[in-house]
Amino acid sequence: MPVPDFQTLMLPLLRVCADGRHDARPFLAQEFALSESELAETAAKVSSKIVLIDGPTLADLMIDFGLGVSTVNTYEIKRIDSDFFVED
Repeated sequence: MPVPDFQTLMLPLLRVCADGRHDARPFLAQEFALSESELAETAAKVSSKIVLIDGPTLADLMIDFGLGVSTVNTYEIKRIDSDFFVED
């Protein structure tokens, strides 16, 4: 299997984080059938800056980026079109 790109990696990684695991490497290696060298290559592609976030922040980010969520309802907001009332 080729080394997964960032987008392919994110859903399994979020699942691991939701389970409270701190070291996702063994899980991801198993999930994608990665060898140690492929795992190292994947890790090299990930930014070295890691930011820890809490659950509500994670939920907000998931909603903002449409990851792991679905739309339940949408709302239309209308405003008056003043040009409609202009007489020629």
